[in-house]
Amino acid sequence: MYDIYIRNDNTVIVTGGNRIVQGSSMVDTVRVLVPKTYNETITDMSEFSCMMEYILPCSKKYLVDVLVEDVPPVDSEDDIYKDYVVYKYDVDSDLTSEPGDIEVQFTFAKAPVVDEYGIEIEPERLRKTKKTKIIIVPIAKWSDIMVEMVNSEDPEYHEKPLPVDILDKKLVDINAKYRKKEEPNSDYILTI
Repeated sequence: MYDIYIRNDNTVIVTGGNRIVQGSSMVDTVRVLVPKTYNETITDMSEFSCMMEYILPCSKKYLVDVLVEDVPPVDSEDDIYKDYVVYKYDVDSDLTSEPGDIEVQFTFAKAPVVDEYGIEIEPERLRKTKKTKIIIVPIAKWSDIMVEMVNSEDPEYHEKPLPVDILDKKLVDINAKYRKKEEPNSDYILTI
């Protein structure tokens, strides 16, 4: 769990937690905590949508994800979050596709309020934060090649045997070897 606190001066504080590893997907969570009141002009930040904008460290690709509000159970005794709106983001493979420091900022948006005639009563509201970073720990180089081979649509990649295929072939060879030695006795047959 990665906790990110957004203060009323729009600075962002990241607290430790689990290390997020390159290529991980749907096993880590980023939790964003925002005070419910902002500069006394906004009394309920839960009326705003929260978007996490980030730039990948190697390709410089820009991505946006909408975060989901995480409502604690009504009978929760944990009052630590009572003054915060909590958003949750399950880390996916887009965020973890490249190792390094991912530059992150948050945008909170509230759609304009219009009356039945389409006249804007309340304008659209946007709140931006300062940037911070989420660190993605790199994996071993050979592991990255395996993911590339499995996910590739290039038929040439799929013609090459993967290490799992090679292991399966070796197990079949070992099984055949034992069958020849002990043909009548099936105790030595290795099941795959």
